[in-house]
Amino acid sequence: MNDKQIRDILVAFLKVHYSEMRIYHEKSIGGATCDLMMVTPKCLMGFEIKSDLDNYQRLDSQVKNYERFFTYNYIVVGTTHAGSIQQRVPDTWGILVVDHDSIKVMRQAQYNDKRSSTSQLSILWKLELKNILNYFHLPMYALRDKDYIVTRLVENVPADQLSRQTAYELLNRDYSVYDAEDFTEYYRAETPNVGIEHLMELVDNASEMNMEKMTLDQWIDVYRKAKEIRQRKAEIEEELAKKRESHKIKYTDIEVAPGVPWVDKNIITDFIYHLSGNQEYRKVNYEPITSNWFIEDKRAGDCVLEFVTTYGLRGYNALYILECLLNLREIKRYDSRNRYDEKSTLAAIEKQEIILQEFKDWVWQDEDRIWQIEEAYNTMFGDLEKERYDGSKLEFKDLKSDIQLFDYQKDAIQRIITEKNTLLAFDVGAGKTYIMIAAAMYMRQHGMSRKNMFVVPNSIVGQWEKLFTDLYPMAKLLVVEPRSFKAPVRQKTMRNMKEGESVYTGDIH
Repeated sequence: MNDKQIRDILVAFLKVHYSEMRIYHEKSIGGATCDLMMVTPKCLMGFEIKSDLDNYQRLDSQVKNYERFFTYNYIVVGTTHAGSIQQRVPDTWGILVVDHDSIKVMRQAQYNDKRSSTSQLSILWKLELKNILNYFHLPMYALRDKDYIVTRLVENVPADQLSRQTAYELLNRDYSVYDAEDFTEYYRAETPNVGIEHLMELVDNASEMNMEKMTLDQWIDVYRKAKEIRQRKAEIEEELAKKRESHKIKYTDIEVAPGVPWVDKNIITDFIYHLSGNQEYRKVNYEPITSNWFIEDKRAGDCVLEFVTTYGLRGYNALYILECLLNLREIKRYDSRNRYDEKSTLAAIEKQEIILQEFKDWVWQDEDRIWQIEEAYNTMFGDLEKERYDGSKLEFKDLKSDIQLFDYQKDAIQRIITEKNTLLAFDVGAGKTYIMIAAAMYMRQHGMSRKNMFVVPNSIVGQWEKLFTDLYPMAKLLVVEPRSFKAPVRQKTMRNMKEGESVYTGDIH
């Protein structure tokens, strides 16, 4: 079999086994050319074709290149090479043998952990790399050259996440951006919407004369087709169920609002349709590089009753208010003389709160939306494991004997001495002051810090000093009062802070 015959059968085979894919023929990969690159929503797969007319002369170098670029690799051969091919490619490669109009899976491909994120990213356009930067909240590198962007992405993003996003960009590549011709093949299986019930409805709606004319063979044919469609629908539903695996982070733990990156623009479009009472379509645009939202034709919203009464104001309808909400932009209204209109501004802010609450109530009412938001959120944050800190083994020298720190306070201290910065997001009265004091003393006693400074409001300086001496009676404190920073004594104060020559008591400034 020649290359074209094998290629045609291979493409037909892939369309049967994958519900969504994009095929790139003769794709350049480094120093070689991939005969067929298939992109699925999750990964890149490479297919090297060896027809009955080909030999293995360049196969070793081709294998090395393929393994840099693809998550799964296959070699596709005619029957001539079926007996020898297993010894020619690594054990992780899958093998497909094509014989006339059939294809046999001799070996399934295994996950390739040798692939290079740098190599995969090199396939992308710079515009697509910018999309990935924005997705992973790294827009500060967007203006640099392509090689620099690739390097920063590899440094900051796990390889598996980069692989998925590379696949996403290649699957959704838009050649019209550069007025280029698209030679790729995009395929997405359509879920059949015709079942037994519909077929029987067609039969029921037929005239009695038509029914009388139907032969037994025709009835059998209708029944067979209905049975095939039912089976296919069941298979697709099962595939969808497998794809929709339970997410690690559930929607109950996800905060949503218009404009957050895990809420897709299609959901916002559906929400506008909901606000309007299921009338009027409004197109929503989102620019990922700048994170800017724009709702088209906002003035037309004045014609929708709900937009100017329930969710908006006359002259400032719900579409304007929602656009501010999407962009986290403060609402400010001005009158005809360009003077700040406080009354109108407050009214618009009230409407914005109504829209926000309506969105939070509406968004979780549909299972598809729940799954879509969970999927986006888990893709962004599902691989991030919350670091846990155990301070149970810490020993606090010179701590007053009758004071015992709680376990959560010790854990917080362990975090402070481990991380470069720490937020103590405890409730009022949970003992944050003790945590900070004990952590500072621990770091100083163990040589992790030489001097520690606490900056607090003047009104609670006395309270802080008392708590510090209660916790560590032997501690030496330098408490600087405001007058110590007046011009005549400022340098002396700074020297004392630097060298620790003497101790002041008073207010901290």
